Amino acid sequence: MSAAVECPDCAGEPIATNQAQLQVITYASSAFEMHFRDCPDVHVRGDMILYYEEGSPDVKVVPEVFVARCITEAPRSSYRLWEVAVVPQFAMEVASKSTFRRDRDEKCPLYERLGVQERWRFDPEGECCKRQT
Repeated sequence: MSAAVECPDCAGEPIATNQAQLQVITYASSAFEMHFRDCPDVHVRGDMILYYEEGSPDVKVVPEVFVARCITEAPRSSYRLWEVAVVPQFAMEVASKSTFRRDRDEKCPLYERLGVQERWRFDPEGECCKRQT
């Protein structure tokens, strides 16, 4: 029998790199939670690690906000696709000067490969996404 692979519940990184980004993440999470408050099968999370390859704790992504429907289990501290078997239907990245290239070039294409149906990138200050270089 093989030993269980440890998948930490904390990414060890700050939730946001600036105040504008933090405000959008907090507002979006709260808005989705309010919208789905009467839907016990909807899982809304902000800044939660999403592991997508069993046995590989380094293969992960941390969406700023995501929504997964058809989850009937209690809230969890990390999201392991092989346990839940439900790909989030929505993922949102909030741009900052230090993250927008990774969001655009790595995270959004990954969400598409995983099957996330709706993917948003939001630039609260309107500066990052217009500088596509």
